[in-house]
Amino acid sequence: ILILEDDANEADLIIRELHKAKIVFSSKRVFSKKAFLKELIDYNPDIVLGDYALPQLNALDALRMLKQHKFDIPFILVTGTPIEELAVTCLKEGADDYILRSSLKRLPMAILNSLKKKETEWEKESSEKAYRLNQEQYRLIAENTKDLISLLNLEGDFLYISPSLKELLGYDPEEWMGSNIFTQIHSRDKVKVKNAFEQALSTKQSQPFEFRYKHQNNEWKIFESMGSWVFDENGKPQKAVIVSRDITERKRDEEQIRLLSRAVQSV
Repeated sequence: ILILEDDANEADLIIRELHKAKIVFSSKRVFSKKAFLKELIDYNPDIVLGDYALPQLNALDALRMLKQHKFDIPFILVTGTPIEELAVTCLKEGADDYILRSSLKRLPMAILNSLKKKETEWEKESSEKAYRLNQEQYRLIAENTKDLISLLNLEGDFLYISPSLKELLGYDPEEWMGSNIFTQIHSRDKVKVKNAFEQALSTKQSQPFEFRYKHQNNEWKIFESMGSWVFDENGKPQKAVIVSRDITERKRDEEQIRLLSRAVQSV
């Protein structure tokens, strides 16, 4: 705890109240701008308790220094001046709470609440950063893979198609957005794909299947795919993910090998 207070006796009252509440802590006292900034860096406090009006540094100045130097530290105003406008001004500037010296018994709980609030904010921020990082990683994978990645709603409409669609089938992804997968695949493959989706839904596991998409040049391309569902926290399906690889050339090679094998056996 960093205590911003020029009166040592007042600081001792705060410390005694916290000890009485059995809060385990260490503390330092400062009352000038230079010392305040130095201890923010060197002491690295978890929380700051500050008086409103000090000769060298008041609470508003301290709050603005925290913002200016980007210290994300809770600040509680501890003052003997019962002027509501001052407290409201400090709260608008970022103070977490204010305590009158006549109500110091409220200080321990205010400190614990401020620290808990800050911890929750840090955890949320950390989760959001991790989420954004994951989203960026997924975006990079989807935009740079040679496979075709698509996201469908429950009706089979495309919600997302990777840029590889252009290289694989000659279309810009925007041309397929909103269309239905069953209008794009070969008519003879529709039942196979529907069965694979139903099986993935019942087993909640990815299912392999093959089907054909028509290239912009009217050539049918064969894709080897894995389809899976994305479920919400209640186990209800929300979206379907399909990762597809063009195996047209491989299938042609396999057919050529079969034909050659038959020719050799017939000799």
